[in-house]
Amino acid sequence: MRKGLTISELLVAMAIIGVIAVLVIPGFLKDYHKKLYTTQLKKTYGMIYSAIEEACSDYNVTAFSQTPYFTATANTEKQGEFLNKYFKVVKPADNTITNKFNPTYRSLTNTDIGKQIAIESSAAKVTLKSGEALGLYCFSSNSAPKRRCYVTVDINSTDGPNIGGRDMFRFTIDADTNDLYGVTGWTQCQPDGSKPTGDEGGHGCLARIMKDNWVMNY
Repeated sequence: MRKGLTISELLVAMAIIGVIAVLVIPGFLKDYHKKLYTTQLKKTYGMIYSAIEEACSDYNVTAFSQTPYFTATANTEKQGEFLNKYFKVVKPADNTITNKFNPTYRSLTNTDIGKQIAIESSAAKVTLKSGEALGLYCFSSNSAPKRRCYVTVDINSTDGPNIGGRDMFRFTIDADTNDLYGVTGWTQCQPDGSKPTGDEGGHGCLARIMKDNWVMNY
């Protein structure tokens, strides 16, 4: 009676295991990272929502547009005051991206989207103790919503992958309703994470993830 595998049989078995690993592990790691990104995004979303509600409560108003932190034109100082007061920050608010956001980003289709994320120069930007970079600027508009704030979040600051729709997201706050994705709804994030206009900077992807019950299905 044979008590074990021959060397040839062992080598064949190891080769089969190696092939299976090559086929399975990349998909497993991709799904694992998607879950990590989504979990952190959900946490960050909750922090932003809570901060808005707390600011409204402090000033006994129902809408963020009624607080002194909302301004008709982007105001780094006022939006910075909001970020510094209602978030635990390690790098206080200013209008630079240095050591907060990565200098450049890429899309899910591997297009270089550069600095388009924010990171508009007038946006107040902070790094949070929990590791996220957060950018915010508010203004009034002739189109709905009339009063809005744009938010850019990189859930792990300068760490990779630095891809719009994976670890970097952009969305809108309707400052009159405190709705956290406003004009950039889920239709702005295609199944591949891109935007219909070709602007693949994470627009609408928060809304798509929320629509899919906090699962990153793209």
